Amino acid sequence: MLAFRVVTSGSSPRWRMLAVLGAVAGSILAGFLFRLEGTVSMVGALPSGWPAPALDRLGAEDIAALAGPAELVLVEGVPGFHDVTRHPDGTRIPGLTIVRFDAPLFFANGQVFVDHVRLLVDRSPVPVRCVIVAAEAITGIDSTAVEQLVQLDEYLHAQGTVLVFAEIKGPIKDKLARFGPETRLGQARHYPTLESAVDAWRQDPDSG
Repeated sequence: MLAFRVVTSGSSPRWRMLAVLGAVAGSILAGFLFRLEGTVSMVGALPSGWPAPALDRLGAEDIAALAGPAELVLVEGVPGFHDVTRHPDGTRIPGLTIVRFDAPLFFANGQVFVDHVRLLVDRSPVPVRCVIVAAEAITGIDSTAVEQLVQLDEYLHAQGTVLVFAEIKGPIKDKLARFGPETRLGQARHYPTLESAVDAWRQDPDSG
């Protein structure tokens, strides 16, 4: 498994900008390989350490911007769920954390997503009973990211928190089942829409 490190200091603005551009190019190439091959085999064959040299130089805020993790909240008078960074006055549903990820999940960003979810759960003022992943934009996933999701699920389960997915695409669901059939990720915890996932939890909040 590729070790993924984030260095938050010691980089000049020019280098940080070049590193961001390099990481973006790497993400685009990885996404292309997902679509071209339809499996994770080509990504697994990438040279060791790619694109780690660029990623190592990124600050935490740069990684977050590239990876696209976002907590979703309710906004009064606006239907649906919205990014809390754009709507800081939005409200959270007690006991429920909703997180969106706007990129394929692979070896270079999977841990960013996992750490983001854990941080939200750990910092919640009330115990989180359910984490819903709005997964519509997750268009690819590799075996490393699946392993990281399994570890996240185990971490949450130990705290009495259930991990579910909404709007997840069929091929991603199949990969979760194939790579982790013996885990809870391989079971039926998928909802067609984010609203249906939230409604299901509201009807049975003790299910987590």
